[in-house]
Amino acid sequence: MFKVPDITDQDQVGRPLDDLALVGNIAIEQNESWVDPDASITVSTQAEPPMVTVSAAKGADNITISIGGDFLKKIITLYPSERDWKAYQEFEKQLKVEKPSQ
Repeated sequence: MFKVPDITDQDQVGRPLDDLALVGNIAIEQNESWVDPDASITVSTQAEPPMVTVSAAKGADNITISIGGDFLKKIITLYPSERDWKAYQEFEKQLKVEKPSQ
């Protein structure tokens, strides 16, 4: 849980990606008022190239957020608390961009 993964070992990368998918799920639940227990939430992770995608849908409402590429490569080697916080901020930033101005 507190170990920095060896990014050359796909088995070690898988766990942090799953953790980041949970972070994305939390970001959606905290920032989208329509997300409730009836909403369908799906997650997708892949180790090479590294990518985490989280989607939520309920009726006509839907949203997808993802992190990957250089951003994910940069944060994957951080300590878990720092990695998760940076990922949460990026997910939240994407959610705010997706929302229309009120």
